[in-house]
Amino acid sequence: MTLRTPRLATLPWATPYLEYCAQFETAAARGGGRWTSPSTEKMFGASDKVGVFGERGSARGKQRALYDAMKDLAASVGVVRLARISIYDRVDGARVDGILYGRTTVDPQLLGVLLKARAHTPIGHGGRSSGHR
Repeated sequence: MTLRTPRLATLPWATPYLEYCAQFETAAARGGGRWTSPSTEKMFGASDKVGVFGERGSARGKQRALYDAMKDLAASVGVVRLARISIYDRVDGARVDGILYGRTTVDPQLLGVLLKARAHTPIGHGGRSSGHR
């Protein structure tokens, strides 16, 4: 929901992340440790059963969304420089998770191209700027 707000929708990672949410949401629900924890349930209330996107959903998912939204907002107003990369991103046909876990290798310069494309550099901090001014 936060990536659809006008301020955050223009961040260079907004569109791919919205696509990944739609495409891979159920995959994220498979990991019990990523679904809930006692500390996240204290903060957001009880979760539905693992993998159930009912009335309560995932407490851990809510926590992650809140933390990501705060970082995205900070980037959009120039408080931090940020580049958001997903495990679902592809570099030269290889998924980033495969690169991170050593299942495949790619030219590091190609990884740099993705990183630069996803970077939000606030005005006055050098480099290109994206998002609202």
